[in-house]
Amino acid sequence: MTPGHGQRPPDEPKAGADPAAPGAGAGPATTPGQSQLAELLAAHGAYARPLRALVARLAEPVAVASGSGAAAPKGAVSDGAVSDSAVSDSAVSDGAVLDGRAVGRLTRAAGLPRRTVEEVLAALGDDVVDDPVVGPRIRPDRAAGYRALVDSGGLAVAASADPLAGQLAARADLVATMRELIAAAPRPRADLDHVAATAETAARRALWLAATYDLAGRHVLCVGDHDLTSLAAAAVIPGLRVTVVDVDDDLLDFLDAQARARGLAVHPYFADLRFGLPPAVAGGADIAFTDPPYTPEGVALFCARGAEGLRDRERGRVLLAYGFSARTPTLGWKTQRALLDAGFVIEAMLPAFHAYDGAEAVGARADHYVCRPTTHTWRHLERSTGPLAADLAIYTHGRSSLESVAKEMTEPAARALRDAAVGAARPLATATATVAAARPATAPAAATDAPAATGQLVFVGDAVPAGLAGGGTAARAAWPVTHVRLATVLAQGLPPAARARRPVAVAADLTDDPGGWLPRLLLAVNADALAAVVRADHPAMAAAVPGTPRRAGWSGPGAGSLGPAGHLPVGATGPKWTALPPRPVGQSAGGRLWVLPFASFDLAGSDNPTDRPLRSLLDRAHGRIGNVWREALIAHFREEHATTLGKRDARAVIENALSRREPPDPRGYLQARLVDLPRTTLASLIDAAEWTWWPEALREIGDDARAGIRAGAEASPADAAGGDAGTAAGGRA
Repeated sequence: MTPGHGQRPPDEPKAGADPAAPGAGAGPATTPGQSQLAELLAAHGAYARPLRALVARLAEPVAVASGSGAAAPKGAVSDGAVSDSAVSDSAVSDGAVLDGRAVGRLTRAAGLPRRTVEEVLAALGDDVVDDPVVGPRIRPDRAAGYRALVDSGGLAVAASADPLAGQLAARADLVATMRELIAAAPRPRADLDHVAATAETAARRALWLAATYDLAGRHVLCVGDHDLTSLAAAAVIPGLRVTVVDVDDDLLDFLDAQARARGLAVHPYFADLRFGLPPAVAGGADIAFTDPPYTPEGVALFCARGAEGLRDRERGRVLLAYGFSARTPTLGWKTQRALLDAGFVIEAMLPAFHAYDGAEAVGARADHYVCRPTTHTWRHLERSTGPLAADLAIYTHGRSSLESVAKEMTEPAARALRDAAVGAARPLATATATVAAARPATAPAAATDAPAATGQLVFVGDAVPAGLAGGGTAARAAWPVTHVRLATVLAQGLPPAARARRPVAVAADLTDDPGGWLPRLLLAVNADALAAVVRADHPAMAAAVPGTPRRAGWSGPGAGSLGPAGHLPVGATGPKWTALPPRPVGQSAGGRLWVLPFASFDLAGSDNPTDRPLRSLLDRAHGRIGNVWREALIAHFREEHATTLGKRDARAVIENALSRREPPDPRGYLQARLVDLPRTTLASLIDAAEWTWWPEALREIGDDARAGIRAGAEASPADAAGGDAGTAAGGRA
């Protein structure tokens, strides 16, 4: 930064002040505010320019609308006249005190840390007022003196031009569209460090990408996207494909709906980046962009996941939005050091590129980093990625913030969790034990001698809490506890060793669930029962217990919504789990806790012939959807319709089913896993699968397939009579 270039007045500067600083020798101060400001500028010396720019903004003359005499913000339609006396008398009569909202608006406009803005306002004192029309400004009768003090004319001459200003002006339609989308998007979540970027910033990012790289027909990965950068980029760059990974289900649903409605190639996936990147996303993008939590841990993790998503390890770039307060440079140093330790080289940095409706501690601005991975990055990723690598504390707010203290589950809560998990599996366990005991018996057992139920209890979470094993030796022997981390289960399901003994009951600690863990855990786990401890504000509670308030920021139907039939809502039904009544388990340091128990869905009691093939699809949530669906389809037609279905025909049935959905071509998701899909995409895909189990699905794909149906009809008179067809047409398809 450099000082202004105005002519130095002949007066001697104040003793101890920087003689080159504007205002240091600007003549005698006429108000206490001018005196205090002069001292503040002198104290900042060569780095006073941002403060001078702020004061110049406050002292700007106000344009006056022609014939009205009313003040309007500078730049509004007017007759060209400007006035220092346009502020209303009521606003200046008593030197109004600025409220917090006015200071916030000024902070966001100036791009300075809020504390710095407050420091300048304190120096100005009663010389600044909050005008109801134009906002905070210096009193009209004193504005000229302040303009001279800070050399506002010199600042205007020296101001650098915005290289994207012309493009932004030409794409006012894009800015307007992004403003509408941001207003309609899910509310920012403080626990995920969400602060909305401005509509201009979303458009600026897209225009900068288009002007800097050859991305037409290419692939961009957005590592987190609450700012909707994906929609802006896909709207600007022809043929661009954008993949988004995010932990916020409401956001993923919104992006999916908007992309479908606007015909944009934006594909969202669920991912808690602390646990890894979806396999379908890794290694496929030409460039990655992220606006992560502004902690060293958050920035390093999100950039590492961005690097994992790159296709070209030699030329790929990770673009980063990151800002820190000029008052806390140590935090910036720690974050930049974390990037360097991860093997990234900072190739370029554009200051104050990103603007936000919030984040006033950092001046509502962030810099734009161009980071290039090196060979050290890939070695770092090989050492650091995987289910057990990332610390859960990466945010600045909420239960996963760096300042949060992990609380061990209380013993009463652990006992309640155990009882719920074992109780959900008890009917199956009792039946199994009874059958086993009856086989060698020579006489019927007395009713009071019923065998004790046994099984395997699997704890999913961090350290196994006290009280989970049970109250005595017999209980621990009947239900021994195996420990598996949540990241492992979400990545690959329960290990075989944890399922060696039947029945299997899973007890999960989801007290830190941001909302998307529970539905993915229900997909990932194949067991006889599952119970999870959640907080009262979990989205699943809003569906399970009427009147339960939701956590701030959730706007959708609830990521763990149980549905009217008591099943996980994947499509019309989800024949995997049956929800049991939730149980309150008392208070914790973070609020009230509840246990949500689930029992394995009873296929034997189902009268729907498509529940079994659909269950086979849900039970293989970690396989590629296309492969799992095809195999389930082949097996179903062989067993239920006596039809031998080839892989090509099965694939044709699947693609035909997907073509009937909106949009007509979601086939890219066939390479993904069920656990990685957004909830609305998952529901849509399961609904499409529901239709494929019926013979009509095969009849539609061609003559060769119809020949196969005829062969099956000869072996199955019910099919030939149209029994299944009637069910499909009038039933759940």
